[in-house]
Amino acid sequence: MPFLDERRQFEQELDAFYATYPSDVSHILREMDEASAQHPEWSPYRRKAMVYEIIAAQCPVKVFRHFPFYFEINTGKQRTDLGGGGIGGWMKRQPFGERLTHSGVAWWEPCQANGLSSGWPVLDDNHHCIGNDNVLRHGLNGLTRQAEERLSSASTQKERAFLESAMAGQRALIAIAARFADEAERLSAEEKEPEIRERLQRIAGTARRVPAQPPATFYEALNTLLFMREVTQALECNGNSVLGHLDRILWPYYERDLAEGRVTRAEAKDLSSASFWP
Repeated sequence: MPFLDERRQFEQELDAFYATYPSDVSHILREMDEASAQHPEWSPYRRKAMVYEIIAAQCPVKVFRHFPFYFEINTGKQRTDLGGGGIGGWMKRQPFGERLTHSGVAWWEPCQANGLSSGWPVLDDNHHCIGNDNVLRHGLNGLTRQAEERLSSASTQKERAFLESAMAGQRALIAIAARFADEAERLSAEEKEPEIRERLQRIAGTARRVPAQPPATFYEALNTLLFMREVTQALECNGNSVLGHLDRILWPYYERDLAEGRVTRAEAKDLSSASFWP
């Protein structure tokens, strides 16, 4: 069934899901505070890795019956929060994060006073691209292998800590995708409608592959882009506003699938409208 025919049903699912937000994650935040206090020697990178690992292990994922992709994980932030709430924003609320915010405000205020800026001091942690080209080309497993190779020749402790945190983040994303697969399989076993059951099975199979591996189809590439945007927003508690040059990076998948009969132009248009909706 085309997404555009189900859009209203999906919106109702989404509204019902967010009606319970923000969820109580205070027990997880206490756990993080305690772990951080017990390890004053930890670098900011190691603390960030802790955030990734806890979200991957403890935050529930949500698969929607009327949506063709997987993307939603509950980290306790409000629906419209683009900045500091929930588990992902834990480091922003620590002294280091607060100092960074204050320094950003101090830098921005003269710009506003002199007419150079009419915005606000967001520290620009969302108006950038997270490197989707590399994710599509190598998959997260491939990027993790690259980081492991660089780790063996790292010359400073700071460089090693950064690479270890990067690997922890990539492994967390892969673990979250696996949990989406598990949830989709659970739902498909209970689903009565054949078309929705087929969709859930497709989600489960795709989540076992991407973003751990490079996507092989237009559908997988679209889901990789949506997953990376939405789930990294949860991990970092920001608003990831840029996806990159979509016409360039998606064209090879669309062209190949179209030529091999895996997708029609109408199906590709419908999938695209869904993936860019949230």
